[in-house]
Amino acid sequence: MDLGSPYGLVKRKDIYPLYTEDLNQAVRLWKDYKRFGLPHGEGYASETEEYITLISAFEDDYDEVIKIISQNKTKRAGSKK
Repeated sequence: MDLGSPYGLVKRKDIYPLYTEDLNQAVRLWKDYKRFGLPHGEGYASETEEYITLISAFEDDYDEVIKIISQNKTKRAGSKK
């Protein structure tokens, strides 16, 4: 699926080598954050810098993907008129 990424098209067959145990754990932490919030429940100050950096990186990428998808939907909707 090409989302218009500046990194180009990522094919399914190319994902497996990128999906390491570290990435798996990082995705799990981000998903837990999305579902349950910060693990210590006391705001950012009680979290490690590494954790906040990880969550921020995933959130930035997530926001960018949503923006690209929205732009693509708008372009497709405009071309159907």
